Amino acid sequence: METDDLRTPGSSDVLKKRPNDSGESTEKSSSKKVIKAGKKKVSGTLKKLIEELSSETSQDSEVMEKGTGNFFDLYNTIINMEGEEEIAKRNIIKSYYNFGKALEDRYDHYKKNNPKRTAQALVNKEVRNQLLDSVSDDLLRKKKEWALKIYDLFSEIGEHMIQRIKFFLVTSISKLSQNDIDHILVRFAK
Repeated sequence: METDDLRTPGSSDVLKKRPNDSGESTEKSSSKKVIKAGKKKVSGTLKKLIEELSSETSQDSEVMEKGTGNFFDLYNTIINMEGEEEIAKRNIIKSYYNFGKALEDRYDHYKKNNPKRTAQALVNKEVRNQLLDSVSDDLLRKKKEWALKIYDLFSEIGEHMIQRIKFFLVTSISKLSQNDIDHILVRFAK
């Protein structure tokens, strides 16, 4: 049994024991379950993303008129809204891709005449100057990290692959580890 220092509100120095079954790590949720693929482990999320990217391009569904209240119309409205949700997810991913591309382009521009770190600082300053003061540094840093991760992934496997996304959100893609991304890159290598 392993002991972690877990503090709860109102108890400043209480130590609680966290069981660790036979020394193995436990998974936090079913979406994080690991599946063995050959000798490497592939998370369920990663496997689903690869399946989605391997599918044929999704077709945008045509929006129907709002239902009159009968079940047929209501059901069709649900189907149409789900289609719009897929399109919205792809558009958000595409927006992050474009933001990442712009960051990379500006970095390349500044890097021509400056060392790497200076070029990055100039990009950061340029981005900060164009945004409202209400955008926190932490939020901006997070958005830039996500944008660069999405840009790096889809610039390697093809920007057109964004159109295959149906269920994945930007947050899911942003949580992929470098090993997960490498796995995807190898899977879609030409």
